[in-house]
Amino acid sequence: MKNHPKVSLLVLNYNGATITPIILESIKKLHYPKDKIETIVIDNASTDNSIELFTKQYPFVKIVKMSENIAYGAFNKALPHCTGEFCFFLNNDIEFDPDCIQELINIFVEHPDAVIAAPAIYNMQTRKLMYTRKYISRTFYQGADHYENLTEEKNLCATEEAYTGVPLLKTSFAKSLEYIFDPDYFLFVEDIDLAYRIRMLGHMFYRAPKARLYHQPSSTTNLFFTSTRLNYLVERNIIQTYLKDIETKNLILWSPFFCIPRFLKIMIYGVTFKWTLLKSTLSAWGWNITHFKRTFQKRRRVQQLRTVSDKKIFKSMGNEKKVLQYLFTKARGIKPNYSTNSSS
Repeated sequence: MKNHPKVSLLVLNYNGATITPIILESIKKLHYPKDKIETIVIDNASTDNSIELFTKQYPFVKIVKMSENIAYGAFNKALPHCTGEFCFFLNNDIEFDPDCIQELINIFVEHPDAVIAAPAIYNMQTRKLMYTRKYISRTFYQGADHYENLTEEKNLCATEEAYTGVPLLKTSFAKSLEYIFDPDYFLFVEDIDLAYRIRMLGHMFYRAPKARLYHQPSSTTNLFFTSTRLNYLVERNIIQTYLKDIETKNLILWSPFFCIPRFLKIMIYGVTFKWTLLKSTLSAWGWNITHFKRTFQKRRRVQQLRTVSDKKIFKSMGNEKKVLQYLFTKARGIKPNYSTNSSS
């Protein structure tokens, strides 16, 4: 493989006139040949002046417009426009370290069989490492080592990722998939679904610890989504992922782990009079009931391609103890280490 293959950067934008320029400015500072970078801004039917702004101030940007806001589903529609050997799927609330692209490409040079890799994620404000590893459990709740002491040594040792919202993929592999991000998800949990499906095919999910990407958590979602809407999307999509991706035997065996915590949460919302959260959670279940046939049609296609068992996948993605520790720590209101102000 060439040390500088062409890379297509796909940046999702929705009314991002004040946010998206952060990543576009950092793209200009990348330590990577300019003629080997293709920047595509995918606009989800913005109503602000962002497209006019990008066209005027960033002439190197190619604009791909959606007729409506379909969130992460827009990546699927923009993929045919990629001409790079690799495609990098990006939110707009991030900033590149100048060496990020090269460090990610080095993973594919070292591992020619690799099809996907993830960068190390740092907080944009504090410049601190946010996590070295994410996890899921059989409940399909998620966790990460946000609250642990994240040393540089630990970072460098973390060379496998569970899932990420900003994956770099070989374009040929990406185009071989039915879709990158399930268009029925809109937003949230699509990263877990993608990682699970890729592992089903027998591929490892590499992490490049020296490839730094700075992230401003929830800067876009907090602007456009209420907590009720967020709860609905997360619950709806977790249920979809469970129904679509898990082996048939585990749909039954894992159902107590999956259903009991969610039943308890529904009860808690009821007794604490959190009616909007209760309604959104029940609506998420209702959506999956009414779309049951559609989900199982997708499930049939996904499972036909499976070459790896859930047991093997969970050796890479799962950690019941870590997820419980994470959820209990988060419930106590403790702030992650990366949120405290100091330079890294």
